[in-house]
Amino acid sequence: MSSIPSRLPFRWSSGARASTRVPERESDRRIELLVDAHLDAMYRTARRLGVRADDVEDLVQEVLVVLARRLADIEVDKERAFALGTTARLVAGYRRKARRRPEALVAELDDEAEGESPLSARSGPQGERCVEQAEALAVLRAGLDAMTEAQRVTFVLFELEELRASEIAAELGVAEAAVVSRLHRARRVMRRICERQGFAAIVSQTLSGEEEPP
Repeated sequence: MSSIPSRLPFRWSSGARASTRVPERESDRRIELLVDAHLDAMYRTARRLGVRADDVEDLVQEVLVVLARRLADIEVDKERAFALGTTARLVAGYRRKARRRPEALVAELDDEAEGESPLSARSGPQGERCVEQAEALAVLRAGLDAMTEAQRVTFVLFELEELRASEIAAELGVAEAAVVSRLHRARRVMRRICERQGFAAIVSQTLSGEEEPP
């Protein structure tokens, strides 16, 4: 089973520094902290939104270049929302250019399984837990694939990456009411997939709240 690196090397493209001028030491430190804190989330979001494994590193590099260029525009404590919103916008462009359906979500178990034996060779409680996780991830893949692009982006950013509805609205340039509507529709899709595949526990544990998102 192929493994996905849990972190990507932070490398600047050849034109990145020239186009942004030489940043001050404080800016250098801020971008380093931003990348260290949110690189994994950028990678996960890109994969969950359908970027192929072969393309994800290049797309994340594009995100990093945008972050470096726009660093002065990123408000303090809103770095995560900006990084993931930028990722979502670049993924949308990637998909329009590639004209492909989103690739199925890659199981995050690949990260955990690096250097370990395959699932089929495991036994005992750990093996059972891994099998349950794999089954849950399969349901998540099916649910994401059944959503529209707008629903998928909203669901990934809100439910999986835990951005607020107001943050998603600001980053995607839509009304907060639209984010709330998309989220409710996405939850209904996921609920239907969970129930169809016998994962009622997921519905009750993670999708039971129908209150307005914060």
